[in-house]
Amino acid sequence: MSQCYPFIALYFYSMSVIEDKADVDMLNTVFIILASSWFACVVAFLFVTNKDFWHTFWSTATGWQFTIDSFNKSDDPETKMLTIFENHHSFTDSIKPEVIAYMHANWARWTRTSPPWFTSNFIASVDDVYIPKQSLRRMSEAAIEAGKLGRERREIVTLSSMKEVVITLTTVDTMTDVFIIYLYHENGLHSNANTMITMISINMLLQLIFMFATYKKKGWRAALKEGLITLLFLRPFVDAWRVHNKHDDAETNLEPLQEMGINKGIELATESIPGCVLQCYVLLLNPSLGRSR
Repeated sequence: MSQCYPFIALYFYSMSVIEDKADVDMLNTVFIILASSWFACVVAFLFVTNKDFWHTFWSTATGWQFTIDSFNKSDDPETKMLTIFENHHSFTDSIKPEVIAYMHANWARWTRTSPPWFTSNFIASVDDVYIPKQSLRRMSEAAIEAGKLGRERREIVTLSSMKEVVITLTTVDTMTDVFIIYLYHENGLHSNANTMITMISINMLLQLIFMFATYKKKGWRAALKEGLITLLFLRPFVDAWRVHNKHDDAETNLEPLQEMGINKGIELATESIPGCVLQCYVLLLNPSLGRSR
């Protein structure tokens, strides 16, 4: 959809302010050049990519289906392991017993032959349940003999560091929206500012409706709490925290990951994408907004 923005902005620009025929002809020429360049880039992209993967552009397979399929169909241990441990665990939870059985059956051979991908960094990223008990015990004993508390484990992203990233992104996004609305009002673009406010309001309203529908089983107090989180622009942070922390609530209708996906979908459809088109349109009509004073 982002590739459509220049064409949409150019269309609105040509329809709104261009009256001179020469300028219209020039815009038509620009449009033809832009469209031709875009088409050439698409053809060039397909030309340099592996044909075996072309089907992924129109395939309806989801991420977790593709991940599981990659593990099941590949005969290469490296591909299998990268598929499992470089994707989110939720993609492969359904085949976890098969993965454990496969790794238990091959771990001793990998330890003996040390293939290039079987590095200490990879081993540190593997959870204990995937390693045979005998091998796990030997690794722990070796680590203790070396003066460590236990086998080396890769340090994952902590909850506190994730909070900092999400809060920063959420705060910056909110501040930029407020600044854009202020900038529009200061330059007399009141209708555009109101349009921006309307987009944010619709996004907020739909998320509130979704929250009340999701948490209605827990009563009005829980629903009001979730509504307050949305009104304070903390929804992205709370959703990310719940997914990261594997929050489980039997009284809600959805999993945290599904809830976050729906909330982000609402935001994209009502605010992010329309807001980007609006800002491109306004900047084309008012180039001075993009200049420093």
